[in-house]
Amino acid sequence: MSNTFKKLFHLFNKERSPEEKIAFQKKQLLQQTKKYIFLRELMEEFAENLAADEIIQAYLPLAAGENSSVANVGLMGMAYAEKPQSKAYVRLFNDIRGNRLLIFTNQRIIFMTLIEYLEDGLYYIYPYAGIKSICFKEQKVGYFEWENRQGFFPKRKYTYSYSLDFQSNNNIFTERLTENDAEIFKRQLSEIEALKNVLITDKVQRNSTFDYYFSNFTLWQKTFMTISLIAVVSLLILLILGIFFHIGPSKHLYLGSQSLLAEIITKKRGCDISKLCS
Repeated sequence: MSNTFKKLFHLFNKERSPEEKIAFQKKQLLQQTKKYIFLRELMEEFAENLAADEIIQAYLPLAAGENSSVANVGLMGMAYAEKPQSKAYVRLFNDIRGNRLLIFTNQRIIFMTLIEYLEDGLYYIYPYAGIKSICFKEQKVGYFEWENRQGFFPKRKYTYSYSLDFQSNNNIFTERLTENDAEIFKRQLSEIEALKNVLITDKVQRNSTFDYYFSNFTLWQKTFMTISLIAVVSLLILLILGIFFHIGPSKHLYLGSQSLLAEIITKKRGCDISKLCS
């Protein structure tokens, strides 16, 4: 989705002098190199936790903003870096709990929040043998493209996201994926032998009824939207009953003994609403 305000400032960036550009690019390259080395060393260190015959097939990085952010920003996303390696990570990536990582091996899926792993060595495992099904569902959201429209009417465009949900033994994983993330995941479904026999569905499944109701984000999302819709419709009905029919709990909001509609007619025509106005 384009934005003129952002485009103009991107244009200002292009108008920098060659000397400024070179200095800026060098700084960017240096920072990128530092981040690359940090992550490469971290993954080499983590590889020591793998079994002797276990091989990493792919990485799927997740970040606040593009992926789910409920438990990774604000108060829910607070953490404290005490170890030198954790402090170096926070300084380098300007992140606390936003950056997460899925690691696909030939035997299991591994999930970690980087700051938790750096501080406490904490990560979660999902053996393929314990996964009965994977909920992988496409979701489409439409919007109007006003900037590059042809004629008066804007062009209708869509963005796509994917919900990913599965359970392995007692560990449950739920996440929102972008289109690029989804492509990485789809490749693993076709390349990892242990995943080829796992049922891919658009329904969330759990090993117990308790887990289904209390760890099912999709169910809670639908429930919240349904309750919100019922509440809005109910409020509108009560307001309409109070305004036009002078009944219900909202009738007292409108001038005591007369409904708002009656008061408007009385003032405009200068007569009692109980009598016909010619």
